[in-house]
Amino acid sequence: MGKSSPSPPAAPDPAATAAAQGKINRETAIAQARLNQVDEYTPYGSSIYEPTGETRDDIDQYKRTTTLDPAQQAIFEQQTGITQDLNLLADDQLGRVSSNLADPFSFEGLPAAPVANEAARQQAIDAIYGQHTSRLDPRFARDKTALETRLANQGIPVGSDAFSEAMESQGRTRNDAYTSALNQAIASGGAEQSRLFGLGGSERARAIQEYTTQRNAPLNEVAALMSGNSITNPQFSSMPNTAINPPDLIGLTRDKYATDMSAYNQQLSSNSSTQGGLFGLAGNVAGGLPYESWFGAGAGAAGAGAGAAGAGMSTSTIASMAPYAAGMGFSSRKFKKLHGEAPTVLDKLADLPIYSWEYTEPSLVDGQMHMGPTAEDFRDTFGVGDGISIHLIDVMGVGLAAMSEMAQRMTKLESNAVIAR
Repeated sequence: MGKSSPSPPAAPDPAATAAAQGKINRETAIAQARLNQVDEYTPYGSSIYEPTGETRDDIDQYKRTTTLDPAQQAIFEQQTGITQDLNLLADDQLGRVSSNLADPFSFEGLPAAPVANEAARQQAIDAIYGQHTSRLDPRFARDKTALETRLANQGIPVGSDAFSEAMESQGRTRNDAYTSALNQAIASGGAEQSRLFGLGGSERARAIQEYTTQRNAPLNEVAALMSGNSITNPQFSSMPNTAINPPDLIGLTRDKYATDMSAYNQQLSSNSSTQGGLFGLAGNVAGGLPYESWFGAGAGAAGAGAGAAGAGMSTSTIASMAPYAAGMGFSSRKFKKLHGEAPTVLDKLADLPIYSWEYTEPSLVDGQMHMGPTAEDFRDTFGVGDGISIHLIDVMGVGLAAMSEMAQRMTKLESNAVIAR
């Protein structure tokens, strides 16, 4: 018996596969959340998970409850009470804050901002220069008298070139001294002006600071009261985050379909090799095998007819096969009455029994071993023939129909393979 032609594996439904993967992912996420809900107990208190009895999107909801140790609970209540009292005091202070902030911030009544005072600067310059000249005037008066006496003792008369040169030299020394005194007075006057400007600025800055401090004092007091200590909840250790990777159902489905397609292709290739041998046999027959190979060695047209008749063939069957004995057949539409397309034959051909045999009919014995189906099986399988002989037209027709079906199946297989990729 031949092998049945395999059916291609059904392509997976993308929507169904995605839905199944989504369900697995959802169940994995729920299981992961449950594993991470670990109750914890410490000397400071406990943290436990409990079901709420409610669901969201068909998922049971849990709540986390933290309970303090009795000693920690007492501290918490004490500090809460202190914080409440401080808040009450701060509330009383808000009245003062409102009163202070009701008046806009103003610099009225504060020392004016310092400005450059040119008169004070000039006064300082004059005073300092006067101090210098009060010492220079007597000095240069004495020097002049002493110079005149020395020149007279040297016999240098008044009005001479030597006398005039000595007096001019002393005059230059005097001018340099007075110029230096004036420069020092100017520098000292500027420094004094800067000092007075700085004193004025410092006085104003101090006044502004005092005013701001007085204005903000109630607000700062409220802020201090509001910053009372609060209870620190016990810090539980970080629990390890358990991760569960869901199975890749989409990938597994894809791989299984690829494996099934590979097995299908291998089986189809194996069957195609077997069927190809049958098609080749039919082609060789259709290509003009000698008439004697079908009806016996040494049989001519008449002998073949007699032999065939002796085997039980009808006269019409013998007559219709005559053209093929000459290697040709009439197949034009004008010679035929069509009855629609032939039924599918590929699976039937795979199930057609193939035997090794030799003729026993004396008129057909040729002394050779043959391979092929029986006329009875051919007729029962395909519904054509008389059960005694196999017509060459029917052999070629079955072969062509099978090859057509094979081509259609291969086209469909290639399309499924593209979808799978």
